[in-house]
Amino acid sequence: MNRADNKGNTPAFLQELLVNEIRHIFSESKYNSEDGTPKKINIFKQDLPIPENDTGDEYSPVPYIIVRISQGQTEVGDKAKVDVQLVFCIFDESSERQGYTEILNMIDKTSFRFMTKPYIGNFRLNGTLEWALQDDVESYPYYFGGIEMSFESALALSLEDDYA
Repeated sequence: MNRADNKGNTPAFLQELLVNEIRHIFSESKYNSEDGTPKKINIFKQDLPIPENDTGDEYSPVPYIIVRISQGQTEVGDKAKVDVQLVFCIFDESSERQGYTEILNMIDKTSFRFMTKPYIGNFRLNGTLEWALQDDVESYPYYFGGIEMSFESALALSLEDDYA
């Protein structure tokens, strides 16, 4: 594979595929927002956007999922490996403090997709999928969780020989 053929094999391309897939997985889902109305989930690449608001109204991205490329590895003549983190955040101000169950449901929905169909584009889920809920940090009425996944490209980069 030469450099021009590598477009579908890059971490940025994987991130774009994952954003679209997560958007599809949660397309019918709505979650509580801070103003009390159900809202579709926001999907962001790498981090939350910097709020730009001239009206004085506070903008909140909640509920959201961040699709973050955390690291990768490529060896000469080998397949690329890309580590991805998904960060989930919802708002639940009920006094029962059960917002974590919604985070668990989101993790389960996402995990099911990638454990039953581990391919996305030119990439395959590599090994295990790990998830976690927020630690003991007090964040009520916001609840957080995350998934870590590692993907491997289906295609290995081939060495170019300028003298062959």
